[in-house]
Amino acid sequence: MDVNEIKGHRTGKILQFSVPAIIAMVLTAFVTVADGFFMGRYVGEAGIAAVNLGLPVVYPVSYTHLRAHETPEHL
Repeated sequence: MDVNEIKGHRTGKILQFSVPAIIAMVLTAFVTVADGFFMGRYVGEAGIAAVNLGLPVVYPVSYTHLRAHETPEHL
């Protein structure tokens, strides 16, 4: 992919990279809402606090785990 190809198809390239990210964010939000619902409904305030404290730790760990499997051939 060269610069001229990107300049010629800006909208398509933006959508190509942004749509998967948007889908991932929506799914992450759905999981967070579902966790909050079930924890609040069945565990209580301590469960919601645990989820809110744990998620900021889980997300960077899962991101670095995904990045650890990248090799120069995959980039």
